[in-house]
Amino acid sequence: MVRGLFSVLFAAAVAVACVTGTDGAGGPTGASGASATAGGSAPVGTFGGAAMTTGGASVAGGGIPGGGATVVGTGGAVVSAGTTGAGGVGGTGGPLCGGPAIPTNKGRCSAGVVTAKGSALTIDDFEDPGPDNDYLGVFFGDGRSGKWFDSHDLTMKPVITMTADATTGGVASNTRAIHYKGAAPGGWGATLGLTVANCYDARAYQGLSFYIKGNPAAGNNQVKFSLHSPISEPAPSGGCTAADNAAGKCYDHFAKVVTLTDQWTRYDLKWKDLTQNCASDPSYVPQGEILTLSFSILTPTAGFDFWVDNLSFDPGGLPSNGFAEIVPKAMFEEMWQTTKGTMVVNQRNAFYTYEGMVAATAKWPAFCTTGTAEERRREAAAFLSNVAHETDSLALVEENGCAADNVCTQYGTAPNGKTYHGRGPIQLSYSYNYEPAGTALGINLKNDPEKVATDPTVAFGTALWFWMTYQSAKGIPHEAVKSGLGATINIINGIECNGGNAAAVANRVKLYKRFCEMLGVDPGAGQGC
Repeated sequence: MVRGLFSVLFAAAVAVACVTGTDGAGGPTGASGASATAGGSAPVGTFGGAAMTTGGASVAGGGIPGGGATVVGTGGAVVSAGTTGAGGVGGTGGPLCGGPAIPTNKGRCSAGVVTAKGSALTIDDFEDPGPDNDYLGVFFGDGRSGKWFDSHDLTMKPVITMTADATTGGVASNTRAIHYKGAAPGGWGATLGLTVANCYDARAYQGLSFYIKGNPAAGNNQVKFSLHSPISEPAPSGGCTAADNAAGKCYDHFAKVVTLTDQWTRYDLKWKDLTQNCASDPSYVPQGEILTLSFSILTPTAGFDFWVDNLSFDPGGLPSNGFAEIVPKAMFEEMWQTTKGTMVVNQRNAFYTYEGMVAATAKWPAFCTTGTAEERRREAAAFLSNVAHETDSLALVEENGCAADNVCTQYGTAPNGKTYHGRGPIQLSYSYNYEPAGTALGINLKNDPEKVATDPTVAFGTALWFWMTYQSAKGIPHEAVKSGLGATINIINGIECNGGNAAAVANRVKLYKRFCEMLGVDPGAGQGC
C-alpha cells in the first residue's frame, strides 16, 4: 500500500492562561491569570519557538458544567461524572480547560478543504513503514496526507520521544503502535498530533475511535484527545494571534479527556462526544474543518508515557448487514487504486460497476451476512482482494490475449465459436465452470460465454458463484474465510501455497490488509498459505 506524506517543521507556541470557574451557572470575576513566560528559542530541527509573551486575562468564573472530572470507562464506555453546581465562585486555573499551544504554519482551511467521501475508515494503524520507513505516515486513503508530530514546551529541556514501536497493538494482529513518553516539559506541556490534511472535512463519517494505554505512574494519568479546528485556532497562518488570545478564542478545542490504564482500551466517540469547555457558536461543525487530531498531557509539571493505536473513523456500531452496507460506493470505487511509478492511478475498468456488484449479491443472501460484524467485513475484504489479484485491480475483463473470443482454444470452444477463456472478476475459465455458473445464475453461459464480459451483474455473479459454491475437497471460500484469507487462496489457486508462488500470495495478502484497513477491521490470523 502507499501513503501520502508531507513533512512539516513545527514551531512551539506559547501557553495561554486558561481560567475556569468551579461548578455553577455564574460567579464573580476570577483573578487575573499570571503572565506567561517567553517561549525558548529552538535549536535547528526541534520543536522550539519564537519568544512570545502573553498576559493572563481576567476571566469570569462559573458557567462550566460538571463538578467532577470526566471519567472514561474501559471498553470504550464513556461516563461523565459530576453535575452542574448551584453557584460559581472565582475563576481558577485548571488543566481541563482549553487545549495546549498548537504549532503554527500547518496550512489553514482558508487555503482549501479536502472533503472526505467516507471511503477509508482507518486513519493510522502504524503497520506500514511508508516512504520514510518510520511508520508515522497517515493511512493513504480518502484524500488524507500527513504525518504524526511531537510538539512540546522547552522550558524544562525535557527528553521526549515519539516512535512507532514494535508491540502487541490495540487489536490482535497489530504489531506496532505509536509510543509517546518523556519527562515533565513544564510550560504549556506536550502534544502528540497528526495532520490528516491541511484542512479535512470528515462529515462523511459518524465519529472516530482509537486504542490507548499508558503508565499512570509516569505522572500523567489522563490524556486529552482534541479535534483542532479554525474556531479554536483562527489565525490564517496557524495558531492564534495576540488579539485572538485577548478575545479568549484560542485552544479550547472540541475534545474528550480519557484516563490511562496499563491495558489497551478502545474509545468510540461520536462527533457530539467532543465538546469545548467554553462553548462557542452552537452551529459550528468542527468535523467539517479538521486541522489536527491530537493527544495532550494535562499536567505539564509531570512526566508521561502512553501508547496509541488504530486511530479510525469508525465510532463503533457501523452497519454490517450485507455487502452494500459494509462497502459503500465511494469505498468500492477507491479500492482499485494502485501505484504506477510515482503516480497513483485507479485501474478499475468502467465495465465493473458498483451497481453490478450489489445486484449480483441478491443471488447469494449469505454473502457478507454470516457471522459477527468483523467476520462479515473480513469476508468482503477477502473476496475483493482475491478479485483484485486475479484482475490486476479490476483492470482485466477478459484474459490477456484472448479478447478476440476465438483465439484461446486451449480452454475449449462453445457452440457459437467463442472460447471459454478467463472472463470476469474471478477470470472464470473452461466449460466445466461456465456451465454450472450459468445454471446457478439462470442463464446459458455454456452456449454464450461472452456474456460474462458484457454484463457486469453476470460478471460479478460468476465470481460470487465460485465464492459461495463447493469447488473441491478444499471446501467453499465463503466458509473457509473464517479460517483466514489463506484458506480461500488455497481453494482459488492452491498451487501458489506452500512456496509455489510466494509473490502471488504476498500480493493477495497485501491487498487484503489494505481493504481491511479501509473497512476498519482487524485482518485476523491465517492470512498466508
